[in-house]
Amino acid sequence: MKKTIITFLLLLSAMTPAFAFAQDLPETPEEAQELLEMGIEEGKKSIPGMVKDMWDNNVLPVWTKMYNWFMDHIGSDIVAWFKEKIGPEIEERAPYIEEEFNKEKEEATEEIPRLGKSLWDRLKEILNK
Repeated sequence: MKKTIITFLLLLSAMTPAFAFAQDLPETPEEAQELLEMGIEEGKKSIPGMVKDMWDNNVLPVWTKMYNWFMDHIGSDIVAWFKEKIGPEIEERAPYIEEEFNKEKEEATEEIPRLGKSLWDRLKEILNK
């Protein structure tokens, strides 16, 4: 008998919050709309802070620890290998790379106004049809 009463009280206490929530259900579609809009507004206010908090306290520390572990154990070897094997090649090709970059930049500055004008003309043609 005592087990039955204790079980009933435990179930009743577990279900009480659900009953409290169910009392505030909207009765009309307008009330439901208002409740939904209030929920959206509250979400707009609170979600950015929640995301920032999760980022600052959960995500960023984990990624920082992983990055630090990687750099301590593996990254230094990769950087040393890169400087030894690839570094001299980059230094050798640096003038050529800079020259090619400047050529590409000049071509882009000449092409962009022409491309923008043609896109605008195309848009006008599409809209006039």
